[in-house]
Amino acid sequence: MNLRKRSGVVALIIVAMLGGGVAFAAWMVTGTGAVSGVAGTTVNFTVAATTPASSVLYPGGAAALAGTITNDNAFTVRVTSVTLGTPTTSSSSCPASNITLPQTTITGLTLDVLANSNSAVLSLPLAVTMLPTAAEGCKGAVFTVPVTATGTTIPA
Repeated sequence: MNLRKRSGVVALIIVAMLGGGVAFAAWMVTGTGAVSGVAGTTVNFTVAATTPASSVLYPGGAAALAGTITNDNAFTVRVTSVTLGTPTTSSSSCPASNITLPQTTITGLTLDVLANSNSAVLSLPLAVTMLPTAAEGCKGAVFTVPVTATGTTIPA
């Protein structure tokens, strides 16, 4: 092959390579900007007192406290602890001082309450005791114990 033909072939190869490179470069595109996400909001779950059917308080005895927890969040909440407040009573002839709370902070709970208005029963066994000397007027009295429950989100 003569020099002129060789130069022509080499030039053709170089042009083909450059053309291919340009074509390849035409496909390479970059861009910059930003993306975003939005953190949701939360609402506090609620606790409503219920009377445990199988746990009745009597002088010298202990009973459970119960409530229903409702979760209006879009995620599951795990209740991990409960703090009990000062009890009240429904009877004027039975002062609330007739009952005691052996433990005012209960930890280590793992009660999951599903998302979107789902409810779960909170049961605290042997959470309240009645003095052995409780007044006669305590028969049939309803004791209410305020609670502050603490929970955490459970990832989906």
